[in-house]
Formats: sequence, C-alpha cells, structure tokens
Amino acid sequence: MPITSIVTFVKPPEAQFFHEISEENLALGKSIADWSRTQPGFISVSSAMVDSNTRILTYVFDTVENYNAWLLNRRKQASFLTIHEHYVTNKIVGTVKETIS
Repeated sequence: MPITSIVTFVKPPEAQFFHEISEENLALGKSIADWSRTQPGFISVSSAMVDSNTRILTYVFDTVENYNAWLLNRRKQASFLTIHEHYVTNKIVGTVKETIS
C-alpha cells in the first residue's frame, strides 16, 4: 500500500529556508529530491510554499518498507545532514504526517 509523507516546515520570520540562501543551497536541496527519485518504490515528491514562513514537502512511496528504507538511507546523505543542521541551528521545525492508503 502506498504511503504519503507530508512534512510541514515552519521557520521564525528572521530565518531563511536553506534553499533561499543561495543558488548553491538550492542546488544542494534539489540533489536530495534527485537522489530520492532513484530510490526503490519512489513515486513522487512535491514542494509548496504556503507562506513566507511555511514550506510543505510531500513524498509518496509504494510501500511502507521502501519509505522506511529511504528514511534510513537519507540520513546517510551528506547534503541531507547539511540541510538538517541548518534547520536545527535556525530553529526551523518540521512536523511529519504519514498516511497509508
């Protein structure tokens, strides 16, 4: 059964999302999406800015097992760790909602 993961990021007004800082950062963020597209069971990823302080990423995988493997492997990606560190440092909070359909 497919699983959808919706991650909502909320930042303080004075902070910047990682991809907003520079073209280099934007490319690094896109590299995570590109890498994700190569993972087993990947169906789709989308990104939307709700407002200047809220960003939503939506990932869809074909099974919970493939999604969990992607989560585990993503944590090993240097680009993901760089982005994660920026979010922690700048108090950008992400909440995850997972739905199996």
